[in-house]
Amino acid sequence: MTKRFFNTIMPTQSQIDELKPVILKLLQDNFPTMDITDIYLRGDEDFEGDPILRVYIGYQGDRAGKMNIRATAIRKIIEALSERNIDEFPMTTFLTTEEFREEEKKTDAVKQWGGFYNLG
Repeated sequence: MTKRFFNTIMPTQSQIDELKPVILKLLQDNFPTMDITDIYLRGDEDFEGDPILRVYIGYQGDRAGKMNIRATAIRKIIEALSERNIDEFPMTTFLTTEEFREEEKKTDAVKQWGGFYNLG
């Protein structure tokens, strides 16, 4: 059994519901050319059993500067989580809107995960 590195508890559903619009706006403000439309957050564990926050991001625009996008997104999300005393590391997945919808169809993800957050 692996020793847990973090002594944290998974975020509650109410914390996740509170975070969704905050993180969506943060990503939209920092990556305007990506036209981010969808976001889904889910508490999970990494391969060692430590708590993480999965962040699925749907976008329609360009992913200009791909190398820096993930690092910048993670850094910005960590700042938002820290302000709310949430220690989970955000694991980000960027999907085009088409990929987002295809994944939805293939795995019936919306029902399985309880739905995606969509402002668009």
